Amino acid sequence: RRWNKSRTAQEDQREEKEEKYQQLRRRWREEKRLQKGEEERKAGQRWSTTKEEEAKGETE
Repeated sequence: RRWNKSRTAQEDQREEKEEKYQQLRRRWREEKRLQKGEEERKAGQRWSTTKEEEAKGETE
């Protein structure tokens, strides 16, 4: 990172903050995506169980 000597430590710090922020956002997006998938899976299970119950109700 030190290839450009004219850069100040302040600029370096700002760049590091930016990188950390980008990493956090990536992780947050990934967690959101996983959470969404989990919710969709649960919703799918809920939907399938209600369908099964409806089928049972029709046969009885």
